[in-house]
Amino acid sequence: MQKVNALKVLMIGNSFSEDTVPYMPQIAKSVGMKDFEIGTLMIGGCTLATHFSNSKSGAKNYNFFYFDKERDCMVIDANKALIDGFTYSKWDFITIQQASHLSGKEETYNQDLDGMLKYIKEHNPNSKLVWNMTWAYAKGYSGLESYNNDQMQMYSSIIKTVQNKIETNGNFFAVSPAGTAIQNGRTSYIGDGFNRDGTHLSLGLGRFISGLTLFCLLTGYSPYEINFKPEQMTEKEFDVAKESVDNALKNKYSVTQSKYKSKD
Repeated sequence: MQKVNALKVLMIGNSFSEDTVPYMPQIAKSVGMKDFEIGTLMIGGCTLATHFSNSKSGAKNYNFFYFDKERDCMVIDANKALIDGFTYSKWDFITIQQASHLSGKEETYNQDLDGMLKYIKEHNPNSKLVWNMTWAYAKGYSGLESYNNDQMQMYSSIIKTVQNKIETNGNFFAVSPAGTAIQNGRTSYIGDGFNRDGTHLSLGLGRFISGLTLFCLLTGYSPYEINFKPEQMTEKEFDVAKESVDNALKNKYSVTQSKYKSKD
């Protein structure tokens, strides 16, 4: 993919999309990008079904988390409708995702997904649609019960669902493989240390990986060209992050073992 020098991306999601965007402005700035808009319309735990219902009702129950150029930081505006985010900018890309607990359940990718895709295209006909592939929960988390308490089963279910329900859907421009990037990282010396509560990503490393995945996918930059590193991350963690994202972008649907097996 040829590199681009501008990026305008809106995510429609939940707390997992909120986990993706915080570092994207700094990532963009690190390659000299000045023309960018980054935001997410989110409701905690929101499913495709709820998004579709809100598209029909116009419910103002979203938090709009976005980069404010004047204040040079991410801010949140509450009580927004989907259309408020849609009209904020002329988005190049709009991402959508399923709620994490349903992300590997094919039967939930139904008329709700079809309805949302139709709604997005009606209001943003020039935006390219991207699927945000979320990650499996940390081992031991109670939410894994519906996946036989098996992290790899959840991951494999997510992969199978995306392949069967998204890759076969001609409306999508691309899939952002954040779930695979996180799973790649779990094969490193860090192990299962990418979450802060079993589901959501750690505020440094985990969030950086998800944001870096989406940024590189949409802009054509290699993770190795990014020199921004969150302060709470070590240099070795930075290496793991870049490797995990690079391998995920090259191989979206299977885990690539990390070469970083030791912290030393």
